[in-house]
Amino acid sequence: MSREKSDSILKTIVKQFFIDKEVTSTLVMDSLHSGLKALEDETKTYKGKGKCDDEEVAITPFVQMEGDTFVLVDDVLLLLERAAIEQPSPPKHVPQNATEDVFGKESCERDERRLTELGRRLIEIFVLANIFGKIEGAYEEAQSLKRQEELIREEEAWMAETEQKAKRASEKEKKSKKKH
Repeated sequence: MSREKSDSILKTIVKQFFIDKEVTSTLVMDSLHSGLKALEDETKTYKGKGKCDDEEVAITPFVQMEGDTFVLVDDVLLLLERAAIEQPSPPKHVPQNATEDVFGKESCERDERRLTELGRRLIEIFVLANIFGKIEGAYEEAQSLKRQEELIREEEAWMAETEQKAKRASEKEKKSKKKH
């Protein structure tokens, strides 16, 4: 239950950000693409070295990639709680005044890292929501089956009671015929 094929998630994401076969925002799509690549690279780095060396990655991921599958790194309920309270980290360096070059190389790199982080987090939230939806659906199905079983037991009890009443009525009728 804590795994989901990347194809189905990526199709859902693309459907979300396309309207009438037109991209709603090239910036968003670029962010998602770079976020996916970062997630793939982060998983490779994490598996290879035990931890990620990139100091810009300030938040713990919700998912990792295993081949063509997204895998949750923890229990779905704990991750949902984290997603609800955790805010994406702000950029490390924000210009303090108007004299700083807001269109310089550092600023562009910072913005790219920020967009990558937001794209990665968005993909993770889609994965988490999809898996939670499946778990919730399975829970609702289990509850429905449980209720159906209860109804069947109630019906069986009612039928057994009705059968007993019919037997008693039949026995009373036989006894009354014997007396006459």
